[in-house]
Amino acid sequence: MNGQLDLDFQPRTLEGDFIVTPDEVQWFIDKLSGQGWVTSLQLGASTETQKRKLRAIAEAAGGSIVSYPGSPGYKLLDACTLKELRHGDRAMRSQLRKMAAKWKPIWRRMHQLELVEA
Repeated sequence: MNGQLDLDFQPRTLEGDFIVTPDEVQWFIDKLSGQGWVTSLQLGASTETQKRKLRAIAEAAGGSIVSYPGSPGYKLLDACTLKELRHGDRAMRSQLRKMAAKWKPIWRRMHQLELVEA
């Protein structure tokens, strides 16, 4: 499965996010079909830009592709076990709590400096 990653990395939104096409989502689903967990390296992504593009495609897949903090790669939702999905749910909730806790003092300081509109 490892080989050249043939995706378009240029089209981006004004915010710099990748623009993902339906063909790219289908490409990713096809690559995962019949497989277990597949790493970004197995998909041909060796640079951080390529890995970010894969994450963008997975996000655009509307829940069809599973990946979470600490997961062994990407996997189709329909191929996941309940145990894997529950583990992913706990990992994502944990990450959300940590991210919120990290941002809370920054948000307070922004309010103190009147950098946030009420």
